[in-house]
This record gives sequence, structure tokens and C-alpha cells, in this order.
Amino acid sequence: MRRRDFLTAGAAGAIAGAIRPDALVGQSSTRGLFPRLEHEVFLNGAGGTPLGRFAENAVERYLALIREGPGNGRGAWWGGVWDDVRGRFATLIGAREEEVGLVECTKAGEQIVLDALPALRTGGSIVTNDLHFSGS
Repeated sequence: MRRRDFLTAGAAGAIAGAIRPDALVGQSSTRGLFPRLEHEVFLNGAGGTPLGRFAENAVERYLALIREGPGNGRGAWWGGVWDDVRGRFATLIGAREEEVGLVECTKAGEQIVLDALPALRTGGSIVTNDLHFSGS
């Protein structure tokens, strides 16, 4: 079967049978997390996905941290975010949490690796190409 035939016949029929019309109009608990979906049925992931309320809240908390500093629990919250990411990534790759290091940017991670290379402390060199990130 050709992919186009499957999509136009089989998948379209399956989707039409699986989606309740009222689910597209009303607001379920999941749809309520995305304000844009209150007035739009959104199927265009390539056009950028709607911002969820949970993501908007996290961005606001992060901006408060940057703007006002780590006081009033903002620093502890941010540390918790990093710990959560570290734990989730460790689980994803089958590592222990203490084996995962997080850095603020790629350049910082590269610098840590370079600092750990004994050959560079004894006059060695790193060879790269012009396609590598110029800041590194």
C-alpha cells in the first residue's frame, strides 16, 4: 500500500472515528493547559506549537530569577529544575545521576573537557576545522 493511500483512506477514517466532535470544540483538562486551544484547533506542529500555561509559568519564574536574583526561593527553584533535568536524563541514558554533568552552554562543557586533557598541560594542541563553533 502506498503511504498516500494509507493516509487518505485508512488513517483519515481511523482518525474520524476516534475523535469525538465535542472534544474539538469543548475544553478538556489537557486543552485547558494551552490557552491558544481555547479558540483554535491546532494541528500544525511545524508552525510552532502552542505555549502551555506550565511553560509560561516556568519562563516567568526564570525571568524573575534573572531579573531579581536567587532570593525568595528563586535560586532553590532553579537548582531543583537542574536536579530534575539531571535525574531525567540519567534515567533516559541508563546512567546514575551523579554521572551526569550539566553546564550552562556548549562552550563551558568543551572547556571542562579541554582542562581535563593532560596533553594540553604539556604543550599539546587541539586540531579542529573551520566548521567548529568559533567561540570555542
